[in-house]
Amino acid sequence: MTNYSKKYSLEDHRYSSLSIKKCYVICLFGDKFDGMLLTLLYSLQENTNNCDCFVFHQDNSPMFEDIKKAFTNVEFVKTSFNFENNYILRISSKTLIWSYALEYLYNLKRNSYDYALFLDVDTLVLKDPWFFLSNLGVLDADVVITVKDKEIWPINTGVILTKISERSSCFFNFWKKYTFKLFESADSIQKATSSAYPYGGVDQMSMHNIINYSAEKNNFTEDSCDVSIKKIHCANFNQTNSTAITNDTFIIHYKSGWQRVLIDGKNFTKLRTKEDSSEMYNYYLEMYKSSVRYLKAKIQNSHYNYSNCGIYLPMYTRFNNSTIGLPLYYTHYFRNKICYYFELLQRALKKLQDYIK
Repeated sequence: MTNYSKKYSLEDHRYSSLSIKKCYVICLFGDKFDGMLLTLLYSLQENTNNCDCFVFHQDNSPMFEDIKKAFTNVEFVKTSFNFENNYILRISSKTLIWSYALEYLYNLKRNSYDYALFLDVDTLVLKDPWFFLSNLGVLDADVVITVKDKEIWPINTGVILTKISERSSCFFNFWKKYTFKLFESADSIQKATSSAYPYGGVDQMSMHNIINYSAEKNNFTEDSCDVSIKKIHCANFNQTNSTAITNDTFIIHYKSGWQRVLIDGKNFTKLRTKEDSSEMYNYYLEMYKSSVRYLKAKIQNSHYNYSNCGIYLPMYTRFNNSTIGLPLYYTHYFRNKICYYFELLQRALKKLQDYIK
């Protein structure tokens, strides 16, 4: 596997590790993303000098309990939100748990950490970003968001840097409440996911509106909490596109369409092609396989293997450099196509049956 964890000079590494009191924050509900959590935690362990990390979680699986045992340096915080009968609470759980997590850190850990980097569970950290964040001059802001200004939906909230402070905690709580408010409006939900509007999600619409986002500006404020907000590029710290990995890629975000490929084993698409995605895809699979081997070694359980830890590993990826790799890929591709059209047929037949009844 290509090593993208660029080695800094001793002085740079010392500054990154010791001068900035920082931690990472992840949240996980249920068991769908166990494989992604395992891979992300392993990437943090290997590529950030074992930086401190908090995982806020609930409704988890037996495999999650083994992940806890394997990553003893990670602090796991169990939550108990009642999502079962509250639709708005469930689908807006990200802002809910991130607000809770920052309040937790402020109340209990503010003497240990100055900053927290919040990560969606479908991200990977390729190398420690803190020295470079410092050089960008953004650590004086209360909150730092990641953006891609040349795209339809500029803000992506999959990676957010924040100070662990009363002002930042106030802002996260305000963001949560504003997001909940938007979910109460069918019109807002429609706008949030429409390509005619610059949002790409309700929580991103909420963030966009409360800071009055503009691509022409680099600095923002939110007056009710008296916070300062700066932006950094997704291409470096929250890469959501399918593209080549460079020395300036610190964090990759395997969002939306990636999850159908990585978790469900589905085909790549016209918007996220196999050719464009190949380097990022291979990197993820290699990191996943390394994390599975690590899990097995740490808990000494032979039950775990590449096929049962939450990420789908197609047979063709094991033979990329052999003559049978291409036939195996086409077998995988057309099997998925056949299953897809069969599902469409089943839905059509059910609609017809319902109509006849």
